[in-house]
Amino acid sequence: MNYPDTLSESNAKATWLHEDCFVSGNDMEYIKSYYHRINSTIELHNHSFYEINVIVEGSGRHYIEKNNCEAEPGTVFILPPGITHGYWADGHLNIFHVLISSAFMEHFHKELYSLPGYSLLFEIEPFLRGEYNVNLFLRLEPEELDSVRSIFGKLCSLQVSEYGGKEVMKDALVLNLIGEFSEKISAKSRDSLLLHHNPHYAVIIKGMEYIRGHYSEKISFQELAHRLNMSYSTFLRHFDRICGKSPNSYLHQCRMEKAREMLMHTEKTILDIALECGYYDSSHFIRSFVEETGISPMSFRNSEKETSVLK
Repeated sequence: MNYPDTLSESNAKATWLHEDCFVSGNDMEYIKSYYHRINSTIELHNHSFYEINVIVEGSGRHYIEKNNCEAEPGTVFILPPGITHGYWADGHLNIFHVLISSAFMEHFHKELYSLPGYSLLFEIEPFLRGEYNVNLFLRLEPEELDSVRSIFGKLCSLQVSEYGGKEVMKDALVLNLIGEFSEKISAKSRDSLLLHHNPHYAVIIKGMEYIRGHYSEKISFQELAHRLNMSYSTFLRHFDRICGKSPNSYLHQCRMEKAREMLMHTEKTILDIALECGYYDSSHFIRSFVEETGISPMSFRNSEKETSVLK
């Protein structure tokens, strides 16, 4: 397969905001789904919402940030907000898209984090993908792809339905879909991780999952190392080698990501966000946020609202 080294950036629109795609005016609209068949390319772009892409037919390449990888039937790609990506088709590609508002992730936070494999699927794999050329993508077997096609069909039907309860039904179907995908990647990826050149890889992934699931709490990394049956010094050394940063820096990154999401997509107070993100008071949170972004949490929230109005 001869494919281009890179793709050009979209001339039409390089960044898609929530307001560009969720345009019904219904504040309960968290999900938008559709099939997208391409015969050439989808140029590089990014978006402010989450996206699930499932390759249904055809073959080609998926360009994600600076890397590209094979796109074949059954491959599942999770695209968090801000990730630049695009597609190149070798003949044609048929892709099922599920656009997911960050408000959905916030609304169903507890339910999602209760799913083993969810953090690996939605947060850790996309993070490591940018650090290493590591293939943790979920790939469905033909019979597994056939089984989820019925969910795709129901989502597409609800997308154009006028039934008043369709948004609740769409939420339920996507929770079901995420649950199935999380279960599959949790089962399938463990074996491939154990085969990785670093024998501690799978254990550190478990540590990253724990941090992602408990970012709002006070975490003792000594206790986490013990939980993972590693000495503290070994845990620190291999975490930094695999993750590219210390456990404390990774925890800080998780908290900042969640804080930005809540500032953009909720009306929670600065104090509530601070406490929910693991900071002991609003002053501590504000100081950390300014150090990370250069602006205060309130300024960040206001600037995001102004951008939405201008768009």
